[in-house]
Amino acid sequence: MTEFENLVVGGCSFTEKSVWALYLEHCLRPKKYLDCGFGGAGNYHISRSVHWALECNNLQPEKTLVVIMWSGNDREDEIGR
Repeated sequence: MTEFENLVVGGCSFTEKSVWALYLEHCLRPKKYLDCGFGGAGNYHISRSVHWALECNNLQPEKTLVVIMWSGNDREDEIGR
């Protein structure tokens, strides 16, 4: 077990319902699991979606593990800027 009660993952299609994220969920068995992965997302979208999930769910920082798989630096986000 771990001291983390919450697991938040973010990234592009390599995160959305991905093996590595589900493996972490399986190993850590958090009370709350949030997958913010989204296919085609760039780094701006990834950072904003994780930030939004943390704020909207009022998760305690000391009990929350955030893991992000960043996208390519050349990927441009066109929505939300």
